[in-house]
Amino acid sequence: WYPPPSCTNLRSLPAGRPGPFEGKGAMAAKRALITGITGMVGSHLAEFLLEETDWDVVGMCRWRSPLDNLVNLAGRINSGDRVSLLYGDLRDTMSIHKVVADARPDYVFHLAAQSFPRTSFESPLDTLETNIQGTVRVLESLRKMGGDPLVCLVSLTVPPDLADHWIRDFYKGLLSIARSTGTALCGGDLGHSEKIY
Repeated sequence: WYPPPSCTNLRSLPAGRPGPFEGKGAMAAKRALITGITGMVGSHLAEFLLEETDWDVVGMCRWRSPLDNLVNLAGRINSGDRVSLLYGDLRDTMSIHKVVADARPDYVFHLAAQSFPRTSFESPLDTLETNIQGTVRVLESLRKMGGDPLVCLVSLTVPPDLADHWIRDFYKGLLSIARSTGTALCGGDLGHSEKIY
């Protein structure tokens, strides 16, 4: 599948739309940022959030990421129906700062990573740069943004034959506990030491 040209013309969110942290009583919809939205887990999470919540979904993707997993969302992306895409790369600090500043998320699902075990052994420094330093870039950008977003860092591998059923159940459970335990479980020592939450 090749996305229609309008799907590949990624754009920032509308300029006049207030962010979730602007002013007391601002009534903007809650907004979730999904890094790695073009992956299997990220695309399923986006579909789940659009079906089960009234949140807006902002997905971060690299310019070179295949968009095959977003085929079910292409119409909504193209029409701006509660889902949009922004360019960003975990290896590029400035692009991460821009994504976080443009998205101004209430919730962050950090799913982007170099996830191939063989590659991690063959290119351990690239994996470290992408996964560890990239996560630090995301968290640092959120700290600089201010506000109080709920951050969930996730790393998992799911067999394709179990993906749809398992992911739906996993995220239903995750969303039900997110308010009470999410930040305590997801951010770890870095979040505490940097006073992100």
